[in-house]
Amino acid sequence: MSADQIADQIEQVERDLNEVSAQRDTGELDAAAADRLTAVYEAERAAVLATAAEVGDSEAVGRSRARMLTGAAVLGVGIVVIAVVGAFSLQGENPTDAIADGIPSDVLGGEAGVDLSSISNEEMEAVIAANPGIIGMRLALAERYVQDGDHPSALAHYLVVLDQDPDRAEALAMVGWLSFLSGEPALAESFITRALDVEPNYPQALWFLANVRAGSGDDEGAIEAIVLLLAFELSPEVKAAAEQLFGEVSS
Repeated sequence: MSADQIADQIEQVERDLNEVSAQRDTGELDAAAADRLTAVYEAERAAVLATAAEVGDSEAVGRSRARMLTGAAVLGVGIVVIAVVGAFSLQGENPTDAIADGIPSDVLGGEAGVDLSSISNEEMEAVIAANPGIIGMRLALAERYVQDGDHPSALAHYLVVLDQDPDRAEALAMVGWLSFLSGEPALAESFITRALDVEPNYPQALWFLANVRAGSGDDEGAIEAIVLLLAFELSPEVKAAAEQLFGEVSS
């Protein structure tokens, strides 16, 4: 990515941020919507700079991050996505604890064992807006958006996580997966391999990598990732999907 390209993309993001601010002032956007869009554009700006510094594929990084965000809105058309986020839940981790990570007790009403699954996406957005550093809830909300098919909203939150913690393996892997689904396989592989550099024993990232490579025609690379994946103790669903993919790329 050239200096001119970086400058152009940053300039566009700044225009978008100014427009959101103006729309908030005129009442065209309410505060919640304006905060959400602001987070998206600020994450986009951080991602442009991070990608320029860390990704070596100039063709991939030269594409606009805005295209990645808007392209994600039409994901799923003609795409078969197999066994992604849910099947890779970490054994022994309490989902409520993961979501509540870092949330002040007064936000949860001081109630022990509160069922955060009963909290709506909108309520979680409000808590995150008031407490932007609570990565646990942000990741949980991003995962909800992925499951709901709202990939732009998920991507926005994952990018904010990476702005706060550039070595967060889960966010790196998910940005890679969403990049792949939006037609950016080279960029996708770069994020997923970075996730594996941070956390080598990360089966979900290996699954993503296998699918990205298979989808890009890199059968040998996909086989390598699947072999590593099958060394882990997997759920029956994931193991069967991995073995099926192995058969497809090795035939």
